[in-house]
Parts: sequence; C-alpha cells; structure tokens
Amino acid sequence: MRRSLLLSLLLLLLAAVPGVAAGVGVFPASPPALAQGAALEPAVEADFPASITFRLRASTPAEISRVALSIWVDRASAFEEVLERHPAFTPARDVEVSWTWDMRKIGGLPPGTGLSYSWTVQDASGAKWQTEKNTFQFDDERFTWRLLEQDKVKLYWYEGSDSFARQLLQAALDAVAKLREDTGAELAREVRIYIYNGTRALQEARIFPQIWEGGVAFPEFGTIAIGVSTDNLDWGKGAVAHELAHQVSYQVTYSPYSELPTWLEEGMAMYAQGELPPDQAFMLSNATEQGSLFSVKSLASGFPADASQARLAYAQSRSLVEFLINSRGRDRMTAFLKAFRDGLAYDEALKAVYGLDVEGLERAWRAYLGAPAATVAPAPALTAAPTPAPTPRPVPGLVSCQAASPRPGIDLGSLLGVLLVPALAFGRKRNS
Repeated sequence: MRRSLLLSLLLLLLAAVPGVAAGVGVFPASPPALAQGAALEPAVEADFPASITFRLRASTPAEISRVALSIWVDRASAFEEVLERHPAFTPARDVEVSWTWDMRKIGGLPPGTGLSYSWTVQDASGAKWQTEKNTFQFDDERFTWRLLEQDKVKLYWYEGSDSFARQLLQAALDAVAKLREDTGAELAREVRIYIYNGTRALQEARIFPQIWEGGVAFPEFGTIAIGVSTDNLDWGKGAVAHELAHQVSYQVTYSPYSELPTWLEEGMAMYAQGELPPDQAFMLSNATEQGSLFSVKSLASGFPADASQARLAYAQSRSLVEFLINSRGRDRMTAFLKAFRDGLAYDEALKAVYGLDVEGLERAWRAYLGAPAATVAPAPALTAAPTPAPTPRPVPGLVSCQAASPRPGIDLGSLLGVLLVPALAFGRKRNS
C-alpha cells in the first residue's frame, strides 16, 4: 500500500474525530467570498533545517474570533493536501499570531522544498478575510549555491570547480539516458540534486541523520542530497547515478495503489550505475556456483541487514533487471514498469507482461545465470530499515523511513500528524 493511500485513510479518521483543532485536511481549491475592511500582514521565517515560523498581524472592524493557517507542500501526490493549524491567541480587534513548524516532529524536509501558505481570519460578526497564497522555498542558506542544469536535472553545489560539478551532472544525465535507451523509463518532472561537501556537511543539514548516511533521496519531492567531497568524485558519480535512477523509476511507476518489489527498484538503480563493481561481480559469481543465491521472492520486500549480504542482494537485483532487458527486450520492460503505474500488483504485473509468476521468474533467471535449479538459499533475515556497518560509503539505496516517536501526553491531532509523516513529509525517503 502506498503512503498516499495511507494518508487518505488517516484523513478519513481525522475527519471523524470531533474537537481536533489541528490536523491535515483537504480543502476546495478556490477560497470562499471574503468581506472587506481588514488589514492582514503575513510573514514567514525559515531556519533550515530546524523550523519554519509563520506570523500574522491582523486588524479587523470587529473582534477576531478565529485564525487559521493553511500550508501546502509541493510534492507529488494523488490529491491536494493541506496542513491546517489554529494558533492560540486572545480575541481582539488587533492580534499578532504565529505558529512554528518544528521539523524534529516530522523528520525534516529536503532543501529547496517549495511551500505555500495562506491565513484566514474570522471576526465575531462572521466576516472572513484571507491572505493570498504566498509561496517560498525552504532553502539551506548556510551556503552560496551554484547551479548547473540540463534536461530536467538541476545540480546545486557550493564547493569545488565547475569541472567537478559538470562530471556529477554528466553522471546523472548518463544514468537517465541509459534507462531511457534500455527500459523506456525517463524523467517526466524536474529533479534537484544538492551536493554537500562531504558527509558531515550533509548530516548537519538533516534532522536525525544516520551516522553512516552519505546521501538521501526524496522521490516525491524530486530532490536528492548527497555528501560528495572534491576528493571523492568517483564515488559521487556512482551515488548520483544511483539516486537519480530512483527518481526516474518513481516518476514512471508512481501509483497510490501499487509498490515496486525491492529487487526491481534497486536493480534499476544499480543498472543505471553501469557494470557491477568487481567485488560484487565476484560475490554474484561465487553465489551462483555455490548455489547460495537468495530467492527472488525473498528480495521483493527488503534486503538483509548484514552489509556483505546486502551487497549480494544488490548484485542479484541488478542481474535480474539485466536478465529481463537482455532476454525479453526493452518494450516488455517498459510495459512492466507502466503496469505498476496502472495500479497492478507485483504478481499481476509480472504475469501480465512476462507470462511468469515469481517462481517462473526464478527458474528463468537462474537458467540465464547457469545456476543450479534446485538449490535456492533460504530467505535472508530482512529488515525494514537495514543498517550497514558504519563507513563513509554506505551500501547505496538502503531504505530508512523515520519519524519522531510520540511522547507521553501528546494530543490526538499531534499523534495523527506523526502517523502522517511518511505521507506528508517524506514519501519514500531513501538513505544511501
């Protein structure tokens, strides 16, 4: 189930709870007719990555009885989402109100996130006033960013030469071109890549980063942030290609009703990077000869927590994607990806396009590798948020979706806000 569908269910729950003053709601696109005669002065203050404070000074002919703040976050979604808050204030004809969005409660937003907001004021007579829908970007202003852009890819960086940035941008463009040529998948929307000067700078731009975190992608925001120091360019090019491929596969297959198997999503990203690194190629060959390959079924929903086993899982995933492309052709891979966009489940898409069930795919792929047909290794121990051994270069693409935990005494509106974090704030966040 996609998080957009989860969000829809939670919205229904929220609507059924009386007395909840703050939560997430869906509102008409056009505002109601408003009266005249008020002065409304909105302002916003951003402190990346920690918080955003929204302020309003309002004066009306009669005593103000209600103030509401509506916030829209620019991200891919199946429907319009509005976050509404009702700041506390003392009723009067002239009021000043504010509400601070504490990013610790939602795990943060990526740099460059576009937001819009509007204030609605109602006085004791029932008259309403509403500000225009103001827009701004939640930018990391600690650095002076430079920009290179081409073919829907924008690359921002602040440390290193133009040549350094061009090579990273070219790695992204090469990944897009490879996927377009071999799978028919390509970018439909703009993607922004933020290059921080190393992992420490990246982690300082994050809320609750993992100690091994070298990069993170936010597919629903079209944003990637990676820590690439100027002396680590080769790794950076691979990381950019890998995460850009995740953006491509997300845009091509997005549906609120279906989810890609992990082997397909990660295999596409590994395929876009190019050939397997020698150590992973050896691991794949060795596992093939020894009959210790993980089953295709076991790689559909997660990867091993152990870093070495995870590397084999990534190698197998790339091999599976390569097998489908080489043996069944580009057009079928294009149709396979589009089947997910059309809402088909994994098994349904596999049968509709390739005429195979999971076991049939297993047999065909193992024959392609020359692996023994009867020796499939037991499923590895899987985890929803695998943590490889600490290293400056973590295993790429491992999923880690985190949200702040509810604390004692939290109100229902806040609790629902925490539950909605993956859908509202992150989508499918990927650490790498």
